[in-house]
Amino acid sequence: MREITLLLITILITSCASDDDYKLVGTSKTDFCFSAERKDCMRAIDKKCKSNYIIKSEKNYEYYLESDRIILEYKCK
Repeated sequence: MREITLLLITILITSCASDDDYKLVGTSKTDFCFSAERKDCMRAIDKKCKSNYIIKSEKNYEYYLESDRIILEYKCK
């Protein structure tokens, strides 16, 4: 579990450095969306899954020097 958390934090930091409002990351077991705003992830997931998905979990990460980030774990049906 610790390795997954470290992987997610690393992906979060590197993937959110671009100009996109969100990043979708898929693994063999699950899919994630990283963004500063929940609505950006919801729009991206809605578009990718054609409005047919389940949100498995939602985590907020607060940063002092940058804007806060949200991670949504989801699955397309």
